[in-house]
Amino acid sequence: YHQHDGRLASRRQELCDALTQMGQVIICARGGYGVSDLLPFLPYRELSPSLLVGYSDISALLSALWTQRQFIGVHGAMPATNSWEYDKSEAMTALLTVLAGKDTTGKIKLQRLGEHTTIHGTLFGGCLSVLTNLIATPYLPQSLAGYILFFEDINENVGRVLRNFNQWQQSGMLAGVKAIILGRFEKLAGDAQWLYRELLERLACPLYFTDCFGHSAPLYPLPVGGKAEITGDCLTWKLTSPFTS
Repeated sequence: YHQHDGRLASRRQELCDALTQMGQVIICARGGYGVSDLLPFLPYRELSPSLLVGYSDISALLSALWTQRQFIGVHGAMPATNSWEYDKSEAMTALLTVLAGKDTTGKIKLQRLGEHTTIHGTLFGGCLSVLTNLIATPYLPQSLAGYILFFEDINENVGRVLRNFNQWQQSGMLAGVKAIILGRFEKLAGDAQWLYRELLERLACPLYFTDCFGHSAPLYPLPVGGKAEITGDCLTWKLTSPFTS
């Protein structure tokens, strides 16, 4: 999805063309605004299995494809952002393996305040503010029971982040959630430690923290819809290629 053309019809057609071609790896150039404009117009039943990679506003499209078709996408780096690194970093090496269309496993370190445990679930998440705006729409699962959620964001303040979490809680979307992983909330205004203490007190599920993903590098690729496990201080996951017969 590339925002070089502001005409809605043209943007819809470009995205539909990409998503209806069999066996495509689609790397979004950047995030921005406007993906939610396109979601009601996609021919979901006609889409072919594709591997979509992106984050930020692309979180809405990743969520819609998982909700409507159970297509697993990747919350990962985009070329027009500074999270894309042409070096041998662990995060970029992992992303290149994913883009090669191979079955892939991944592992990142976590921190939890409290006793560690083993948790199994379906991994789902992305940009917190973008996904919050999908609550009560057809583009977010009706239930996230049994899921491990991951969130990150940028240019927020502690009050808005807490308000977003209130929406998730008060709407019932966190019922049955196995765990929540918070990545980096970059350029966060306010007392981050106060925010994390409030979340620890309010959330019923285990809460984890990591520096392994955010809105810039390092951005370790995470499957949206993939099976995952938290054991001790590590999150591990496996992504099966959608092109494997």
